[in-house]
Amino acid sequence: MNRKRQLDSALFRSILCVLLVIGTILNSAAPAAAAGDPSILYGGQILSMERLTEEERQNAKIIYDKMTAFTTETTEIEVPLAKEFIVGPEGTEAIVNSLKKSVQTAMDAYFYDYPETFWTSPGEVSWSYMPKLFFEDSAITTKIVDIKIMFDVGEPYNPVNTYYDKFMKAVESFPVTGSSRYEKVKSIHDELCRRNVYDDQSYAHQSYGGLVAGISVCEGYARAFKVICDRENIPCVLVSGIGINTLGHSEAHMWNCVQMEDGKWYGVDVTWDDDRTGIYYDYFLSGSDTTAPHYDKKTFSQTHSENGDFNDQGYTAFHYPVLSKTAYKNGSVTPDPSPDPDPSPDPDPSPDPDPSPVPDPTPGLVYGDMDGSGQLEAGDALLILQAVVKINNISGTALEITANVDGDQEVTANDALFVLQKMVKLIPKFPVE
Repeated sequence: MNRKRQLDSALFRSILCVLLVIGTILNSAAPAAAAGDPSILYGGQILSMERLTEEERQNAKIIYDKMTAFTTETTEIEVPLAKEFIVGPEGTEAIVNSLKKSVQTAMDAYFYDYPETFWTSPGEVSWSYMPKLFFEDSAITTKIVDIKIMFDVGEPYNPVNTYYDKFMKAVESFPVTGSSRYEKVKSIHDELCRRNVYDDQSYAHQSYGGLVAGISVCEGYARAFKVICDRENIPCVLVSGIGINTLGHSEAHMWNCVQMEDGKWYGVDVTWDDDRTGIYYDYFLSGSDTTAPHYDKKTFSQTHSENGDFNDQGYTAFHYPVLSKTAYKNGSVTPDPSPDPDPSPDPDPSPDPDPSPVPDPTPGLVYGDMDGSGQLEAGDALLILQAVVKINNISGTALEITANVDGDQEVTANDALFVLQKMVKLIPKFPVE
C-alpha cells in the first residue's frame, strides 16, 4: 500500500471515529426547540410565576434547565435545590408540597417547549428525595438538599431509540416549501392535514402521531406543527384551553400561536382546518376577531379559550402571546377542495412517511462530492465538517447544496456521516436523493 493510500485510510478511520461519536450524540439528543427569541419559551416565565414562592420558582428553574439536556438515554436526573430544606418537628408535608409545585411547573414548561420529547410525559414522571443528616454545632440536623426525578417511557415507545430514529427521519425529511414565512407556515399546515387523520389511538397525543404514524388528535397536530416550525426557525408556541365546537360543546383543546414577520402573533388550529372534505383555512393565521366562514362564524377568541394553568392545579399560570385582532394578510387563501385520496393511516409505526423528495436544483450535481472528483471520499466528509465549524464558508454556494445530503436545508455533521456511510455502502442513497 503506497503512502497516499495509507494516509487516506488513516484519514478515513479518524473521521469515521469522530463522526460516529458525533452521530451517537445527535441521535440520542432531542432537537432544539423554540426557534427565534428565547423569551417565547415558557421556561423563561418560571422565575416570574406569581403563585409560587421565590424558592419554588428557583427550584423549578433549576429542574427545567436540567431537563433541557434531556435525551433518549435519560432515565433520571439529580437536581440540587436552590436552598436546602431543614426538616423540623412538623415533618416534611409542607416541604413535599413546595417541591411538588416546583417539579410540576418545570414539567409543564418543558413539555410545552420541547414537544419533540414524545416518548415520555408528565404522567410518566416521578420524583423522590432522601433526607440527609448533618452534624452542626454538636447537633444533628436533617436536611433535604436535592431531589431525584425519574422518567418512564410511555407505553407505545419501547425501544425508545427505534421510535426516535423514525421520528428524526420524519422531522428531517418533512417537506416545507416557499421562501416567505407565510408560505412556509402554510406548507407545514397543509402537509400535516394531508398526512393525518383524526383518531384517538396510540401516538395521537404526541408529535410522533402527527409526523410518523399519521394519527392525531389536537395535541398531536399542534405538537407536530411546533416541531417543524422550530426546525424552520419560525417562532411558535403551544396553547391549551377549551375549544367550543360547532355544536356549542366545550372540550379540552390544543392549538398554536405563530409570530409573523410583522412581529404580531396569530392563531393556527391545524386540527379544525383538517376537514374530511379538504383543507380549510378558517383557523389559519387568525386574529382574535377573525371569524370562521365554513363553520359557525364565531371569532377565534370565542371558539378558543386559553388556559395558562397547564395542569389545573391552581398554582401556575403561564402567559400566552397576545393575538393580533385581525388575521394575517398575505393575499387570498382558498380551501383545497380535494381530500386526501387515502386518509387511512397505517397504525403500525414501522413504515416511514414518504414525503415528496427534495428536487435537485442543480443539473449534474453529485451530492456529497465536495472536491468535484466524481466519487465519494473521506476527504469529502472532512470538507463538510470544515464547513460546519466555519473553517470553509460555503453558504449561498453550489457546495452548500452539494453538502446537504440529508435534505434538511442545513449543513451539519450528520451530512458528513451520511457521506461516509454511503462511501462504504452502508446506505444505498442519501435521504435527499
